[in-house]
Amino acid sequence: MTIASHRHLLNGLVPTEVALGSGPKFTGKTMFHNPGFFRFCLFLLILYLSLVPFSLSVAEISFNRDVLPILSDNCFKCHGPDQRTRQASLRLDLKESTLWTENPVIQPRDVGNSQLIVRIVAEDPMRVMPPPSSKLELTSEQIKTLKQWVAVGIV
Repeated sequence: MTIASHRHLLNGLVPTEVALGSGPKFTGKTMFHNPGFFRFCLFLLILYLSLVPFSLSVAEISFNRDVLPILSDNCFKCHGPDQRTRQASLRLDLKESTLWTENPVIQPRDVGNSQLIVRIVAEDPMRVMPPPSSKLELTSEQIKTLKQWVAVGIV
């Protein structure tokens, strides 16, 4: 028995041309073999991957959750809320006080010119913060978090 002999059973279920083999032939090539289609998909993938990390970093950095604990553990002894122990008239417990001073220590979105970052990555023991005498040292993760926070505009 062939498909042709069962044409009445296939009526309406499968186009007769396909069932009988007289329809369009498969050449083995699909749209995935088209170089233009491949390039387009590659472009979309690269575009997506380049945008995702930036958008995630913006959403992930929070002053209260991520930055404040780093500053409180490492900086507040000299640059915190206690006016008696505060040095250089710099207060880091309030985000606003890092911006609204005569010489702001943070330049939003400018990591290279933000004194907060310049000082925490300095190698000169006279300039590095926290100072060696404090016996405190920021981890590479903490430095990365602070840099990201400044880079995204201190959200």
